[in-house]
Amino acid sequence: MTSTDPLPGAVERDAAIDQAEANAPAEWSAQARRALWTLVRDHPGRLLTTDEVWSQLDWAGAGPPPEPRALGAVMRAAWKAGVIEPTEDYRPSNRPDCHRRPVRVWRSTVPRQAAHDGEQTSLVDMLERAA
Repeated sequence: MTSTDPLPGAVERDAAIDQAEANAPAEWSAQARRALWTLVRDHPGRLLTTDEVWSQLDWAGAGPPPEPRALGAVMRAAWKAGVIEPTEDYRPSNRPDCHRRPVRVWRSTVPRQAAHDGEQTSLVDMLERAA
């Protein structure tokens, strides 16, 4: 992936996310997309961080991927697919392994009607195609 971010380190960040995505098991990536969809489908405008997605994955019994940055690839794909958008805000992570580092706050952009019109499959498909 070519970075459009002009800041130093953006290319390296994107390359690391690409590598993590390439090494993540396909089933784990699918579970992560479903976890994210579960969190946003009935909540247009909902604010969330990756902490909530990790919690949903834990609840679903998904083990961790070989590299945690694989979730970054899922979030990036959801952004490209129009399912979420980044905000300017960050929150301290609640995950012990993150040591309270700031994590981005995302906003759901899924319209309420889409979630109830049977579009779950198409939106999850969009996430898969954007990945």
